[in-house]
Amino acid sequence: MKKRLIPFLIFAFLALLIGLITGNSIYYLILFSLFIVILISVVSLAIIYTHYYYLQNLTPIHGVKGESVDLTMQLHNEYRMPLPLVELVYDLPDSSLTLVPNNSKFGVLDNDVVSINEKIYCKYRGEYQVGIKKVILYDMFGLLKITLDFNKISTFKTLSLVIKPRIVPLSGIPLPFRENSSSHNPIRKPTNDIAEMSDIRQYIQGDILKKVHWKLSFSKQELLVKNYSLSFDPDTIIYLDCSNHSLEGVEAITLEDMIIECATAVSNHLLKSHLPTKLITIDAQRTILTGNNPKDFPAIYEFLSNIKFSSDFMLFDLLSQELSSISHVVSIFIITHTIDTNSFDNLIYLREAAVDVTILLVTQYITSLDDKTRNMISELLSVGVNIINITPSDDISKKIMVRTQ
Repeated sequence: MKKRLIPFLIFAFLALLIGLITGNSIYYLILFSLFIVILISVVSLAIIYTHYYYLQNLTPIHGVKGESVDLTMQLHNEYRMPLPLVELVYDLPDSSLTLVPNNSKFGVLDNDVVSINEKIYCKYRGEYQVGIKKVILYDMFGLLKITLDFNKISTFKTLSLVIKPRIVPLSGIPLPFRENSSSHNPIRKPTNDIAEMSDIRQYIQGDILKKVHWKLSFSKQELLVKNYSLSFDPDTIIYLDCSNHSLEGVEAITLEDMIIECATAVSNHLLKSHLPTKLITIDAQRTILTGNNPKDFPAIYEFLSNIKFSSDFMLFDLLSQELSSISHVVSIFIITHTIDTNSFDNLIYLREAAVDVTILLVTQYITSLDDKTRNMISELLSVGVNIINITPSDDISKKIMVRTQ
């Protein structure tokens, strides 16, 4: 653009200067012609600006790591004047890593539509802003342009692509003494005892009066009763460590993805086996999700899809808050990227309490472990803690089945 505009302005200035010096009308005619060119450029850009619109969409609207989605961007020209040159600047998931947006230049005929299709490979879990970022319109002479930056327009609705973690099927997990035990398949049973309220329903003849919700009945002007159920505390707990780590860029993303995939695979397998499960983590806040069967998995999956590894709480803090409430726990899974001295002491305590402990230790490389960590792992193994070291390149369906001796 500048390669044409600057020489144009210099030529116009020289025509004016020579015209003033010599008084020759030909130079004023040249200057007038140049003015007409600029005027046509401005008018044509104004017309183009008011007679185009864009559309964009994702198919499907969400992605799963390892799969692909299609991004379609369309520019519509509704006027009888062609768009000589349009530059479309848009983002793809990789743009957040490279910090370099994608662009495409093309012309649009009058009353025509140009479509740009991008097949996006869902490489990493997370939420990404994709689609049109800027539209740059050029005039027919290549002298002027209008840049429409959508990031500065408050009414513009960005297109977000949410890439969810893979759900890796497991043939089993390191709980051989519980895997097929029907005694660990509790359900919630209705009861007339005042145990735990599960929901509200309309009064049915024969309901006992102590189940009537008097306050709500008065408010709704109808007789309502409380449903109660006997519940069993989950005896399998998954502790998910979402603390900060020292990695950056792609290494950080692949490590976090593997941690989430481990949590997703284990929780999915437990719930499919109808083993009551509790997932505990501290991200922005302490969160507990519970489940007893496969119907409870979607809520856990949705939560895991959106976790950010920004917590200041370490694994030690997470375990310390829970130690007082694990007396009924048969086994726990700990999914973490580090084992420190304080966590080590808590893990020893758990084994002394006869709790079956499995640690999925996710590191970028097997060699990432220092000597101090290796010594702690050896001692934990000696007291019966099952530790599986997993890297982002591993197949967890095979690794999680390996029980370290």
